[in-house]
Amino acid sequence: MEFKQRKIGQVSQVGDTFAYYYSKQPENKFYILDQDYMFGHDLAEAFKAGLKKYKPDAQIVGEAYHPLFAYDYAPYLTKIKASGAQVIFSGDWPPDS
Repeated sequence: MEFKQRKIGQVSQVGDTFAYYYSKQPENKFYILDQDYMFGHDLAEAFKAGLKKYKPDAQIVGEAYHPLFAYDYAPYLTKIKASGAQVIFSGDWPPDS
């Protein structure tokens, strides 16, 4: 039997890493759209904490959490467009992504 191991970062590491990446980018207005359960909320909190640390002038212009396995994103996209966001931050995975 063959065993394989795969390592991924903790949610806090992932959110912090994305915040660090965006600290080097020109965009400054962020909208957070994540799944409405612990992973989505924890990832959003880690991203926001990372932005405060690496890019304190960044703005979170909106935040929303959708149910798992959502298919209709029209209401969210309308709000995002109206918010003036330059970046949508999301940790969604299929089928939500």
